[in-house]
Amino acid sequence: MIHTVTFVNNTKSETDWFPDNANPEKSHLNRELISRERIQPYTNERTILTVNQAVRERIEKAGISKIRKGQNTALEIILSGSNEVMNSLTPDELDRWAKESIDWAADEWGKDNVVAAFLHCDETTPHIHLILVPLVTGENRKSEQRARKREEAGGVYRKYKVRKREFRLCADEVYLRPRLYKYHSSYAEKVGKHFGLERGVQAVAGSQKNHISSIEYNRQLQREAEEIQKKIRQLTADYEQVKLAYEKIIQDQKNELG
Repeated sequence: MIHTVTFVNNTKSETDWFPDNANPEKSHLNRELISRERIQPYTNERTILTVNQAVRERIEKAGISKIRKGQNTALEIILSGSNEVMNSLTPDELDRWAKESIDWAADEWGKDNVVAAFLHCDETTPHIHLILVPLVTGENRKSEQRARKREEAGGVYRKYKVRKREFRLCADEVYLRPRLYKYHSSYAEKVGKHFGLERGVQAVAGSQKNHISSIEYNRQLQREAEEIQKKIRQLTADYEQVKLAYEKIIQDQKNELG
C-alpha cells in the first residue's frame, strides 16, 4: 500500500493506493521511516512535503540554484534481502533492520541527503524504498578526465580551484560501478550480517557474464515453461502408449489361458 498524507489549512487528508502485487491485509505493517512533516515556526502550521518537495527543499538548502535540463535530482534505492531471511525476521528484528539500514544510508551518503524512506511489508519480501538526493563535493570527475585528455594531446591542462565543501548534483558519481560494488559490500558487512544476510556473488571484472532485463528474464522463463509443458505432453503420450500395450499383453495372456 502507498499511503499519502497532506495538510491543507491545517486539515489532515489521507489517501491509500494498493499496487496489484500488494496484500491489503498487511498494509498496516507499512510505515514511513523518515518524516516529511514540517512545522512553521511562527504559525505552528503543519505540512507534509511530497517526495518531490522534499527533494527540492534539500537542493535549495545545499545552495544549488541552477539545475540542468534532464539532470537527475533524486535516486530511488531499494534495500532488502532474500525472501526466506526477510520473512523469517520477527517484528522487533525487522524494526532493527530498518533502523540500521537508514543509519547505514545516512553514513554512506549523508543524513540530509536521504530525504525519504518507506518500509513495505505488504508485498512478497519486506523492503525499503529510499529516496536519495545525489549531492557530492570536490573535483568534477568528468571535467578532470577531459582536462587530462587535452593535456595528453598537447594542450594546456588547467586545474581550476574547487571549493571542497561546495555541493553539486551528480548522480553519475554516486552510481559509479566501483562504488556500487562498495555499497553492496559495505551494506552486507555493516547491516546484513547482523540478520543472517550475506553479500551476493560479485561479478568478476572483465567477465563475459551479461545481465538481462526483467522483461527478457520473464520471456526466458516463459520459453522454459513452454518447453517443459511440451516435454510433459510428450511423456504423457508415451505413457498412454505403453499403458495400452501393457493392457493388450495382459488381455492376450488371459485369452490364451481362458
